Amino acid sequence: GDDELVGYAMCLEGAAPDLLAQGHRAVLFFCVQHTGVECVRPADHIDPAYGKQLREAAQAGVEIMAWRWQLSAQGAWIEREVPVLLD
Repeated sequence: GDDELVGYAMCLEGAAPDLLAQGHRAVLFFCVQHTGVECVRPADHIDPAYGKQLREAAQAGVEIMAWRWQLSAQGAWIEREVPVLLD
């Protein structure tokens, strides 16, 4: 199966609905730093309320994305997008 990243980033009941209603873009960004992670999904078995909020936010228009980052002594850079699975 796919590896999971337990993402607990922010409360989705805050400003996002108001910003979306005003025509602004709302994005929840997960920074993946572990090279073994192949997808990001809510950990419903740990916090089902967060998973529910995350799905509701996505349905309301919040963009949810994850990108793998590489870190080294020379700097940090984006490597690739990681799929976000909400089903």
